[in-house]
Amino acid sequence: MKKLEDKIINKMYVLETKKTGLSLITKTILFFFFGLSAIFLTQILVEVFFETGSDNVFEILQEDWQVVAKHGVDIIFSLYQEIPKPLILIIFVSFGISLLALLTFIKNFGKIRYKVIALSQYWKKGRNRKTT
Repeated sequence: MKKLEDKIINKMYVLETKKTGLSLITKTILFFFFGLSAIFLTQILVEVFFETGSDNVFEILQEDWQVVAKHGVDIIFSLYQEIPKPLILIIFVSFGISLLALLTFIKNFGKIRYKVIALSQYWKKGRNRKTT
């Protein structure tokens, strides 16, 4: 009966180890992949922005602030018309997924840390138990 209990406990720890490792790897990959893609796409957006000559809009910001306040809506509207909207949507979605993965990892960090500690202690104890 003791051997059966040890086998069941061992299988549960193996399953829990796989689940914890897969969770860590998945969240890390999601964070880096979508974070780097958001940065890369933002760089492409800036290049497109400067190629089309849309950076001239920012020259108005060097003017008097009364002029900027008077024509602020026009500036925002012209920027809205010239920015490629699908690229902006993809950047926001990539950044959102990356942020969500990071926040989920931070939220569950305590649980994951305790799981890793408990699993490592079990595996150390299990190896010592089998050798003695």
